[in-house]
Amino acid sequence: MTTYVPSWLPQPTLAYALDFARRISFATVILLDATDPVVSHLPIEVDPGGDERAPALRFHVASGNALAERLDEESQLLAIFRGVDGYISPTWYDHENVPTWNYAAVHMQGPAAPLTEDALRAHLLALLESQDAHLGVREEFIEQYVPDIRGFTMTSPRIEPVFKLSQDKNRASFDGAITGLRAACRATLADEMSSLKRHLDD
Repeated sequence: MTTYVPSWLPQPTLAYALDFARRISFATVILLDATDPVVSHLPIEVDPGGDERAPALRFHVASGNALAERLDEESQLLAIFRGVDGYISPTWYDHENVPTWNYAAVHMQGPAAPLTEDALRAHLLALLESQDAHLGVREEFIEQYVPDIRGFTMTSPRIEPVFKLSQDKNRASFDGAITGLRAACRATLADEMSSLKRHLDD
């Protein structure tokens, strides 16, 4: 995996990147086959690890999905978690600059292994609990779907944060971009920029 990340843009820690991916819980998953890549857009359970447990991604696909048919122990997957993005006007800065686009993403790459049926059930319950805790899903509800899906886990993935959120700008320009975004009703992007700035300033 090779991604262009400008050297002048400080990137967050891996722990921050994992939490970012966990908050999104949705990724574009690509089977890295040189002749015929397979692309799927999937909800992802992000396990940040801890207590000597490695970070892991767990996900599931329909049994008819080409990922289920072609994944093996030698396969490499790339999961791309994309956050909010948006246009940044040069008029928001305190000095002359160019128009640009801000964005946030985390890439994770590694091999994937099949989940056992018990692990698949646990994954489905965990995913639903994280997104809709009040639904009160029981194992009987999950059971009817297990025969038609396949679960996988990517353990100890290579993690690459790719954040371009004006973190290299001086305080006046950064604050100007925040003000401009909020005036343009782009508060979500402004909040993501502020979160990263606080993290990098700590």
